[in-house]
Amino acid sequence: MKNSDVLKILYENKGEFVSGEEMASKFNISRAALSKRIAKLKDKGIEIDAVTNKGYKLKFLSNNICEENANLGILENQVIGNTIFALEEIDSTNEYAKKIAKNNKTGTVVTSNLQTSGKGRRGRGFVSEYGGLYFSVILKPNVSIDKIPFLTQLSACSVYKAMEELKISTKIKWPNDIILNDKKLCGILCEMSCEMDYVSYVVAGIGINIANVEFDEDLQKIATTLEKEGHYINKLDLFWGILKYFDYFYQKFEKNDYNEMIDILRKNSSILGKKISVISLDETRNATALDIDEKGFLKVQYENGEIEYLNYGEISIRNV
Repeated sequence: MKNSDVLKILYENKGEFVSGEEMASKFNISRAALSKRIAKLKDKGIEIDAVTNKGYKLKFLSNNICEENANLGILENQVIGNTIFALEEIDSTNEYAKKIAKNNKTGTVVTSNLQTSGKGRRGRGFVSEYGGLYFSVILKPNVSIDKIPFLTQLSACSVYKAMEELKISTKIKWPNDIILNDKKLCGILCEMSCEMDYVSYVVAGIGINIANVEFDEDLQKIATTLEKEGHYINKLDLFWGILKYFDYFYQKFEKNDYNEMIDILRKNSSILGKKISVISLDETRNATALDIDEKGFLKVQYENGEIEYLNYGEISIRNV
């Protein structure tokens, strides 16, 4: 047995006391051994009441994700989150996920309470201090390579829906940012490994600013956190919510059913109808964001009247 087995029983009976004698008997251990396991759970920030003649009751699961609590909110038969590697500190969850992707199945998740070298798009870093939610999902989709970019938008839809469930109203900035009160709350980075026309794996990395940390002067203008905006949540609830919706949308993605996701992307876009800059390696072009088509492509019209459908890329909103 593991400490997580003890915690699972307490979680399943949350709000109620569970007899220490019954738990010890179930796991065929002594009451003293059970007490030591409870103490180790408390060391992880998990709050458990112990009352003589009543037993143990779970009060709080901790706001940090650890090996003991990571799987508790994963639904039965859920593919995304079937295996979770819960780390305290890592350079980048995407980098770790890529190292283990070959020997792990679709739905495996790597999460860490701190990233020392968090990754953003175009080689930029992603501030990843304690108090945020940082994780990567390993995927091995049986689809053509041209459909892989949509996984970024699938990830965005999953975050949006989980936020909505927690009564937090966000917007989606195509293709990879979640916006709260006109500032960036969450970034998404999908990385693919392929051989010729075969997709070996995709790693979908998600980083969300939660705690009220201090950004440097430049970031203060463009980034925010949930707590800065007055939203105080349990990180585990958000984590499990995102994985639940990711699982739901991923099943649709593999069936080529994008309709619900496209509807979310259109209705909750932060850019449609606005003046934007389309940024590529060698130039930046001014355009208007017109629509998101049935494949998730962004339809833009440049200042010369030219229409283009973008499958991926970077854009910024122009203040005009």
